[in-house]
Amino acid sequence: MTSPAAARRAPLAPRPAPGLRAVPASRLAPPRLPFVLVVFGLLATGLLGLLLLNTLAAQDAFRLHDLQRSAARLSDQTQELETALAVEAAPGTLAARARALGMLPVGDATFLRLPDGRVLAAASAVPPPAPVSAGPTASPAAKVAAARAAPHSAAPSARPSARPSGVQASASHR
Repeated sequence: MTSPAAARRAPLAPRPAPGLRAVPASRLAPPRLPFVLVVFGLLATGLLGLLLLNTLAAQDAFRLHDLQRSAARLSDQTQELETALAVEAAPGTLAARARALGMLPVGDATFLRLPDGRVLAAASAVPPPAPVSAGPTASPAAKVAAARAAPHSAAPSARPSARPSGVQASASHR
């Protein structure tokens, strides 16, 4: 046997196991190229998306500007038409156009009570307007007005009355 002191002196080398040998350590890190490509693809897709959104926003801004200009133009046109309508609907303009067409102003209106047909207020005759000279400077409308005014001064008119049939404008029904 060996003495314990001798065993301490001689170091024993480990024995390799049969069939096993030492291999160099391998890298466990994944390859970098696919990761870099994925990150680059995501960045490129994000930038293209932002470019597309920016382009669409710019197109919408141009369209909005065009629509606002069109709305302002239509608003101005509406205001002009409303002003022209107000001028045409003014009482003085309507009266002048009615006189040009040969219409006469109405005096009092006749009021009827419908259940019994009683006349509450009778219309009074309106004096005819002064005759308009039908000289060479007179307009066609003035000639028509003069022609229509002439029968009123001489004899009763052959034009139909605006009153309903059976209603007379006399004071006897009051």
